Amino acid sequence: MARALAPLQPLQIAEQFVAPAGWPEMRDYLCCEAAGQARRETLGQQIPARLQRVCQLVQQGPATAVVAVELRDSLDRKDFYLHFSKEAGAWKLLAIRNLAMTHLGPPMVEILAGMTPAEVADYDQKHPDAGHAFTLGNLRLWTSADADIAAHFARNRTDFQQLLRLVQAAGTFPRPGLQPRTPASRPPTPTRPCTPCSASCFWPR
Repeated sequence: MARALAPLQPLQIAEQFVAPAGWPEMRDYLCCEAAGQARRETLGQQIPARLQRVCQLVQQGPATAVVAVELRDSLDRKDFYLHFSKEAGAWKLLAIRNLAMTHLGPPMVEILAGMTPAEVADYDQKHPDAGHAFTLGNLRLWTSADADIAAHFARNRTDFQQLLRLVQAAGTFPRPGLQPRTPASRPPTPTRPCTPCSASCFWPR
């Protein structure tokens, strides 16, 4: 007879899954892709023990949920995302994702940050709509941790709200409560897409 699972919520499962200590019941709370990729250790045991782990529920509906996990040390932060589904009334971890293509950012940041004043002036002349300072700042933000992006938004909230009003007034962006006029067969393309990952994605040992 199959044993009954303790009714854990997605956030509780995430916290157990990324904790440094082991979790004997781990496989009971995995399904699909996550179950196929699972090792004997939890993901938390595979991640360097020095890292702080912070879990935050991003979304939870009747059948799916997403929990964001931040890994942090004194120098850096990284994020990944745990996707859950509800099976027979019990939440299970379905897949692990992190943001795709962010590895392209640091080399570009290094190149731009290392430019001489003359090279910066030449860059600005060739790219009048997105100069050196803007591009460098944008790339740094693109590859930042979620917490850093949230802090950037909070610092510049007034400017973002003003920009939103301008765009809405121009009729190029849907107002709150209105559906954008896009074909149903063309789902919106995410600006920060996710990709499958494992412990090696998160932090060098």
